[in-house]
Amino acid sequence: MDDDFSIYQLNVQSADKLDERRDAAVRSHGVMCIVLTTAATGSFEMFPILSAVLWVFLAAVALAWLASLRSLTAKLSAKSQLLMEMEKNQEVPTSFLVRERKKWEKLDKSPLHNALQHTPIAFVVLGSCGFLGTLLFVAHNMINC
Repeated sequence: MDDDFSIYQLNVQSADKLDERRDAAVRSHGVMCIVLTTAATGSFEMFPILSAVLWVFLAAVALAWLASLRSLTAKLSAKSQLLMEMEKNQEVPTSFLVRERKKWEKLDKSPLHNALQHTPIAFVVLGSCGFLGTLLFVAHNMINC
């Protein structure tokens, strides 16, 4: 029982670190996307080529954010599932995660979950549309010159 509990404790700590990494990824990627959006928008008229490059960067950062978020969430979900199995099989003298999951499922967690999943996708679309819009702007200016 002591070895199982030690393994349980280490994995709970590991899950906490994964959750912290996911939160840091959301913050850092979100800030990068906002900065890139602002820079691409601000440079649109005077430096359209720079703007186009920034829009592509935005889409790339948002795709990286989405991949990172999915990876960290999958790892965290797998780890939580294994920890809950240890609790259900009474390998450890606690059932905190099982009880926490029941409480969590009663709460309406879907708006936050949906926002986390859809925000990177929105930035990918914004970056793609910004890039195409910038190309159209440049082409229009070249034709009308």
